[in-house]
Amino acid sequence: MDSSEELNDFDLPIQLVARQLKTTELQILMYIRCGLIEAEETAAGWSLSRSSLGRFLGPTSRVACATGRHCSACPGCRQGAEN
Repeated sequence: MDSSEELNDFDLPIQLVARQLKTTELQILMYIRCGLIEAEETAAGWSLSRSSLGRFLGPTSRVACATGRHCSACPGCRQGAEN
């Protein structure tokens, strides 16, 4: 992927993603905070990376929290805390 594709990759508004996933914007922000979905904040709001969202939603996606600690917001952290 070249740099122009990477720039264009962040084009999904957080509101649209939350609505499509039948969840809240706050939950999506927690996924972003955990490092499970890449996003950038602009003057217009948060824009999510299409490729990052695809990896997050993928059937084999078992990404660990990028915070380096259990954040209790992302599925991996909640699952790890239950075991």
